[in-house]
Amino acid sequence: MHKDNRNKKGLSEIIGYVLLIVFAISMSVLVYAWLRASTPKAEVACPDAVSIELTAYDSVPREDGMYLYLNVTNRGLFGINGVSITLKEGTKACPIKSAACQDIAKSCDVQGNKILFKQFLNQGMMKPIYMVYDSSACAPNKIELTPMRASENGIILCDKSIIKESITT
Repeated sequence: MHKDNRNKKGLSEIIGYVLLIVFAISMSVLVYAWLRASTPKAEVACPDAVSIELTAYDSVPREDGMYLYLNVTNRGLFGINGVSITLKEGTKACPIKSAACQDIAKSCDVQGNKILFKQFLNQGMMKPIYMVYDSSACAPNKIELTPMRASENGIILCDKSIIKESITT
C-alpha cells in the first residue's frame, strides 16, 4: 500500500496562508491601538474671536428682591450657547436667587448663575436677561459675564473672553 502525500501538502499550504492572514490582522490591530493611544487629543477651548458685550442694564427694586435687567450682545465672530453671570460687591460674589431670559419665548435654561440659550446667539444678536438678587445681603458694584460654547464634552466657559464692568444698582 502506498500513501498519497499530495492531499497533506495542500492542506499544510492552506494552514500556512490562514496563519499568515491571522498574523497580519493581529499586527494591524496592535498598530491601530498603539497609534490611537499615542496620538495627542485636541484641546477643548473657545476660539479667540468669541466676544460679548453688556449693551444695557437696569435695576428695579421689587418685593421679592432687586431685579437686574441685562442686554447681552454677541460681538464675536462665533456664536455662543450661553453666558455665566457673576455679581460682585468688591471681591465677594453676590448670590443670585433666580435668573431667566426676558424674551417672549423664555428661550433659555438656568443652572445656577449659568444661562444656557436654547437657540444659538449668533454674531450681532442680543439676548435680554433678568436676574433677582437679595439687595439686603449684597449691593453689587461689578458684573462679570463669561460666554459659553457647547462642545462634544459639554459646555465650555470662554475664560479668555470674560467681560468685567462696573455697575450701579
